Amino acid sequence: MSNNHINVRNAVYVYVSSDKKQEPGGERTIIAMSKLVDHMRNLPWALTTLAAVLLAMTSVVTAQPNVAIVFDGSGSMWGTMPGSSQHKFKIVINAILKAAGTIPPTTRLSLVSFGQKRGLSGGCQTTNTLLPLSTFDLAVTQERLNKLNPQGGGPIVMGLRSAAAQLATVRGQKSIILVHDGPDNCGQNICEAVRELHAAQPNLRIHTLSLVAKPQHQTDMRCVVQATNGQLVQVFDSDAVDGSVARLMRAAFATSAPSERERPPQTTERPSNSAVAANAPQKPKPTSRPKTPGLMLSATLAPTLPPIQFPLVWSIEGPSGSQFPSVRKIRGPQPSRILIPGKHKVTLHLHDRDLTKEVEVTKGPRTPLVFNLDAAQLSLAAVLSRGGKFVQDASFKVRAVQKEKSQVFWDGVAPRQPLLLKPGEYEVTTNTSHVSVTENIKLEAGQKLNHDTILNAGNLELRLEDREGLDVSKTIVTVETDAPGTTTGRRVVTRSVQGVPTFLLPAGTYYVSARNGSITAKDQVAIAAGEIVKRSLKLPAMELRVRTRLGDQTAFVSQGAEYRIWQLSEPDLQPLTRKSSDARFDLPQGRYRIESRVGQQNAVIVRDFEVDKTGSGELTLVHEAGTVQLGVKANPAPKSIYWEVRDKGERTVWRSLDNSALITLRSGDYMLLAEVDNQLSRIPLKIESGRYLNVELGRN
Repeated sequence: MSNNHINVRNAVYVYVSSDKKQEPGGERTIIAMSKLVDHMRNLPWALTTLAAVLLAMTSVVTAQPNVAIVFDGSGSMWGTMPGSSQHKFKIVINAILKAAGTIPPTTRLSLVSFGQKRGLSGGCQTTNTLLPLSTFDLAVTQERLNKLNPQGGGPIVMGLRSAAAQLATVRGQKSIILVHDGPDNCGQNICEAVRELHAAQPNLRIHTLSLVAKPQHQTDMRCVVQATNGQLVQVFDSDAVDGSVARLMRAAFATSAPSERERPPQTTERPSNSAVAANAPQKPKPTSRPKTPGLMLSATLAPTLPPIQFPLVWSIEGPSGSQFPSVRKIRGPQPSRILIPGKHKVTLHLHDRDLTKEVEVTKGPRTPLVFNLDAAQLSLAAVLSRGGKFVQDASFKVRAVQKEKSQVFWDGVAPRQPLLLKPGEYEVTTNTSHVSVTENIKLEAGQKLNHDTILNAGNLELRLEDREGLDVSKTIVTVETDAPGTTTGRRVVTRSVQGVPTFLLPAGTYYVSARNGSITAKDQVAIAAGEIVKRSLKLPAMELRVRTRLGDQTAFVSQGAEYRIWQLSEPDLQPLTRKSSDARFDLPQGRYRIESRVGQQNAVIVRDFEVDKTGSGELTLVHEAGTVQLGVKANPAPKSIYWEVRDKGERTVWRSLDNSALITLRSGDYMLLAEVDNQLSRIPLKIESGRYLNVELGRN
């Protein structure tokens, strides 16, 4: 911006312009203030005029829009939308570039994405400034958008904070356009965060484009635009994306905020059509009839209501004998198609019935055809408590309440668009993993009902605290509740082997236990409706290292060792078993019995011990035993061989048919029977603790 003072004779003019880029429709302003010879006498008037000029200059500066587009970079943006096989983020990028012609050249634009990278935090700690706030350049904007590679989590709040931080440094009009396809799944409260941003920057507006959002997410998004006087558009199919993006960009790039008289009234009705602003009721705009022959299709709930805005499925059967296809499927809220003149049969396909009409298509403007459904519109959702958070993945069953038969109209997760049902009474059953609620509702023609099932439930989020190195994946979490009359007095509600399990449970008191092998942690929790209870369960354990040596040897046994450990306070539990020369056990505090065996003979000892701390410990077991190496030295090699070792009581300790063997025996006196090619030898053995004995037989 430059200000040039030009002296022309005795007049002073102020010339206001905007260097190279001028506002569309802008005009040069030249104001004659006074003559120099009279400037002292007319000083008050001159100052007033100068102030007006400066105010005009300021308005030019503040009218410059500052816009940040916050783009969802989470992995779910690789998904598709109804009506297109293209990825969601590609559809939106193309829509932004198409609408770029509506961006004033003086606009300063910023591009911010959130998620983007997986990493250890799953993408919950990542935002990326694709383009810092700068004067709009289409080529640069396109190049930066094409670098977007969604792959992480969805930290929407972090993305909004990053964009707001850039806008905080500028003056004038400021807007954020948020593009997303799901909630903030990184543990942030988006409503609280937006209220904080609005308190810091009262003139900041946030407009939101929600792609195929579930009903339970709409409340969060509505609070974003209501807090900042923005606009929310819900998009449920690809056909509506271009127009929705253009609409939000026009709102963000407007040179001034709407006045209270112009501002549409707020409403709490949940949007359910393909592209509906959540803060303004939709009024049908008068549409001109194209001059080409054909049909303009629409449907209404009742004759006095505007057309339905979400996509419907239609088919058209053309005149017999014509080249027009016999059946043509169309999907859209109000499709308009070119048709040859003649009689056509149009069918509207609803999920429970088909409606058919015949219509004569004449030459000239397209013929309007309206289907009056005489129906009600039902949207389904589930909440933890009245006014509480929406529950994801709840399933619904809707069936008619009739005396003779009961037809099921819906059975599954909440539909993306409302159900269109005939007037009457219906039974709605809502199910989650551990909660089931059945209610009756009555629908009237023309009614739009948003039915939120109140589950009277809460969430239990558990975190397992354990010693480093303990395999959490082997931890079994059990949730029980009181069950009078049963043997144990309790009933198992659910189990989980997840590392950080989360349970949706009816309000009540529960007993939680986590078991990892012989390690157990227990807790009791009370859950109120709508409450999120977070608890940590600590698995106290000692990592016990067990090794074995023979007698006074310094070296530990390197192979053939086997251990079994029993917890004396829990005799019904299966023993922990390890076959390793260097065995490790995770043991909670308590008294234990260990059996140590070396080899497959009689080198066995049993010891009792106690664990009274956590951390790590070591147990060394000393066997009063020795080893014996047996073999035959003969040429040629023997055809058959048989070994047998007996103790003092003539009990057989070990036998084998192998040519050689290394055995471990408890200290004491033994008799070795060796039969080589039918020649029997009896050899006395004296086994000393920690000693090695080599016995080698020859042929006589």
